[in-house]
Amino acid sequence: MMENSKLQRYFQFFLVVLAAGAIFPIIYLRTNYQETLLEVFGITLQQLNTIYSVLGIVWVAGYLPSGVISDKFSAKKLLVVSLLGTAAGGFWFARIPGFGGVAVIYLYAVALTIVGILIWIFVKEEGPDKTLRTESEKFRLSDVPRILRNSNLYLHGAIVFFGYAVYWTVYYIGGFLQTNLGAAPVTVGAVTVAILWMRPVGGLAGGWFADKAGKTGTIAVCLGGAAVCLAFMALLPASLANGLFFALAIVLGIFLYGIRGTYWSILGDNGFENRRMGTAIGAISLFGYLPDILLPQFNSMLFNRFGDEGGYNVYFLSSAAIAAAGILCTVAYRRMNRPGAAYAGAAVA
Repeated sequence: MMENSKLQRYFQFFLVVLAAGAIFPIIYLRTNYQETLLEVFGITLQQLNTIYSVLGIVWVAGYLPSGVISDKFSAKKLLVVSLLGTAAGGFWFARIPGFGGVAVIYLYAVALTIVGILIWIFVKEEGPDKTLRTESEKFRLSDVPRILRNSNLYLHGAIVFFGYAVYWTVYYIGGFLQTNLGAAPVTVGAVTVAILWMRPVGGLAGGWFADKAGKTGTIAVCLGGAAVCLAFMALLPASLANGLFFALAIVLGIFLYGIRGTYWSILGDNGFENRRMGTAIGAISLFGYLPDILLPQFNSMLFNRFGDEGGYNVYFLSSAAIAAAGILCTVAYRRMNRPGAAYAGAAVA
């Protein structure tokens, strides 16, 4: 009986992870189809960056409210509504004429629909019905100031901010290979697909090392590895064999997905009560995902000033420096939360 319960929990967790993995590629089609999007819509890279900045504003504006909502209502129902709504948007987007990635969009939209239905059927509500909670267990808006007084909130937000900013380079690898190296679109597509397949590799490897060697240490190593790969890609002469850059890009993908797979692993060390966890995640996300707004405009500035080829190189070097800042924040977080340290965060959250 216990074994069946464990398998059921694993299956539910698998569905939630599958939902997270399917919902973002349909939004960030630029990862594989940036040049195609520019051509079909007749826009410049700077205009596409502006579109993604607007998207980032919408997301950031919704992070904190969504955290509060998830503490007050069923996360399962909210997740299903989000999945089916995104799928509907995908089906609408796939009707655009002349877009070469229509089949891929339909694939993601269908996957989101199926996952949403499976979550509705198989995922159980998270614990007792929220309407049956005692007064002490219920989330209250008065909890927000206590959450904001938790010192770990801001340092964790900084780790997510720098880690996510470094991760953003994954959306520009294809453009770099095509523009700076002159690689054929078909070849670039193959490399970016290979990078996508590094998601489970980087995520699982990062999780394994986090369990064995420590979460903050793993985050720091992934940031450092990404910084080295980005620096090599920017500084090595483009006359070298393309295969070297392809290999660097794939290894970079492992580190980037390792970052994404581990920077939320320290959430449980912040000292938040369960009833406040959703709001805490929303608050951290509010700051941590600001790169969605800032980086597109930052990149437009770089490309306007340094041109296409120089823009990619300077952007990758800037991201390597951002990774170094993330490492410093991770080290500071580790020291602040080491056993015996004077840590007041958990006491007020």
